[in-house]
Amino acid sequence: MPAAPSPKKKLSAKAQFCDDFDNNVIIAGKLDMASKYLTDDFKEHTVRLTANGLPEFLEKMKAMRPAMAARPAGAGGGRPPGAPRERTVLSEGELVVFMSANPERDDPANSAKQLPASTHFDVYKLRGQDLGTLGLSAQVLLEDSGG
Repeated sequence: MPAAPSPKKKLSAKAQFCDDFDNNVIIAGKLDMASKYLTDDFKEHTVRLTANGLPEFLEKMKAMRPAMAARPAGAGGGRPPGAPRERTVLSEGELVVFMSANPERDDPANSAKQLPASTHFDVYKLRGQDLGTLGLSAQVLLEDSGG
């Protein structure tokens, strides 16, 4: 008999804020919601999306939409469609870190190729002490392809 799925861990308010940003703005593409999460001087340090400030972030996200829409189902993060995210969450002070292991998987851009197992990190720097004043002031995404 398969093991029952582990119950979903409740995130801290700050980690939930970052997770909501990721789900609503990055994954679902609801760019009209970005100003709810990002400060005006937000810094994005992702290799594919370096942006200084909210307007530049929105401009670059809009430019990435066609490529994101063209990805095969399940191409994001190496998870099958609908599979839950297995990750470790650290939340301390102004930092929130999400870490997840991506298994070896088919390359969505080249079916004859395998992508190696990797570790993915989302690092968020927050400004504000409560949800009324909270905003993301920086984000760094790192990926270790070494496995």
